[in-house]
Amino acid sequence: MGTAADSSRREQFDFRQPDQNRQQRGQTMKPLKTIHILTVMLALAALLFGSILLGRSAWSALMPPTITTMRIDVDEFGPVDVVQAEERQPRGLVVLAANEADATASRQDALALAKAGLVAVSFNFEALRADFAKSPPTDECHYVSDDLKDLAQAVQRKLGLQRYFFPVIVGRGDGAAFAYAALAQAPANTLGGAIGIGFKPLLRIDRTYCFEPKLEPAGDGYFALRRVPDPPAPWRAIAPERERQSTEAFQGSDGDVAFVPAEDDAAIREALIENAVELGKTGERGHSQMPVSIIRPEGPVKGMAVIISGDGGWRDIDKSIGEWLAQKGVAVVGLDSLRYFWSKKNPKDVAADLALLFDHYGAEFGTDRYAIVGFSFGSDIMPDVWPELPKTIRDRVGVVSLLALGTNADFEVTVEGFIGSASAESRPLAPLLHQLPLDRTQCIYGTEEADDNETSCTAPELGEAQRVALEGGHHFDGDYSKAAEAIWGRLSPTP
Repeated sequence: MGTAADSSRREQFDFRQPDQNRQQRGQTMKPLKTIHILTVMLALAALLFGSILLGRSAWSALMPPTITTMRIDVDEFGPVDVVQAEERQPRGLVVLAANEADATASRQDALALAKAGLVAVSFNFEALRADFAKSPPTDECHYVSDDLKDLAQAVQRKLGLQRYFFPVIVGRGDGAAFAYAALAQAPANTLGGAIGIGFKPLLRIDRTYCFEPKLEPAGDGYFALRRVPDPPAPWRAIAPERERQSTEAFQGSDGDVAFVPAEDDAAIREALIENAVELGKTGERGHSQMPVSIIRPEGPVKGMAVIISGDGGWRDIDKSIGEWLAQKGVAVVGLDSLRYFWSKKNPKDVAADLALLFDHYGAEFGTDRYAIVGFSFGSDIMPDVWPELPKTIRDRVGVVSLLALGTNADFEVTVEGFIGSASAESRPLAPLLHQLPLDRTQCIYGTEEADDNETSCTAPELGEAQRVALEGGHHFDGDYSKAAEAIWGRLSPTP
């Protein structure tokens, strides 16, 4: 109980008198409440107006995404589950490989990745391994990176995505070793990267994967993985800190490789999402949002070549020829047809984009000696594109080099194209060849394709164009240097 002195120090309050402080507080609060109400009303009005203009996107941006799952049958993999967020533009595509023991965690991974804006494709690694075991004995090894590329393309076509994403491969348990092996096998510009959760360098499979030298058996149905120096795309190993030393001892430090510590399920999933989103950006577009790769010349610049890849992307013959030319002093701009033509283009748009590349990189490298090189799909489009190029660009082109020219042209990468068939909208090439500058055109072809009437290089419509026959088929038996030498012979400065 308080004393009289205490009582005297207490504030005396007369309920019969108006509280002046309360009145002042009320006068202050009224404007604040009014401002708050007006702010809410303006926000709702803006959202309503945005929804009228943009449909449901304004509302959906504020609402949790709706997650959908569909099942797609894909060659080599059978049924795969595809999880994505509706009404959201995808940020990338992830392929998840897991055994039955990790199936629950893998499904939770897929849901979390979909909520983060990624398309998550899951398959049963044990079922795939069983299918691999049925391969004929004459198949000495398994090559999986191209199968994963085909899977990614099939899913993205099925979903109607307007741009192509390099797949990021994610594996748990045995699937982690599979992810590393797939990455190690892949040519450049095939995968966005790989992530292993609980990675061990032991691959359980019926026979070795295709490596040179072959993988060595490790007992109990396992093969021992070998470190791949400077892998073609990023690698991330997610595991508890106690596994850092052994993991880093295997993966080394060459290239874009990293150990990501995570101690529990929540931390593992958080690390997975963060790294999958980041790796999903692999192959982001260069100048003018076009998917280009630049190979800088060695020594003084002697010219510039824009190389339009085949429909498999910028990764094999196109890249190898570009590297060969760069050694001769040619600046190379490689246009990835897989991603550039994933959505249909018309010749005028393609010509405008090529002109932009020539103008931009010609100025950067200080040259106006140009070459246009196309391989397969990239050569098939050229008769329609050439007339649409600005005259200032055409006048600077010393050679139009067509490698493995086909018999039909498409302006969109199609499933039919991957299996060597013409699509419904393809056009015969022979009647279009006269549109090329035949005195500056060379057509490089494999003799096997000529024997099978699968090339227009031998068509009479090519007139005075240079024809270069090389041994082999569509890829010239892998001897890309001869094709590069033929291109250089037309582009090199006159002594």
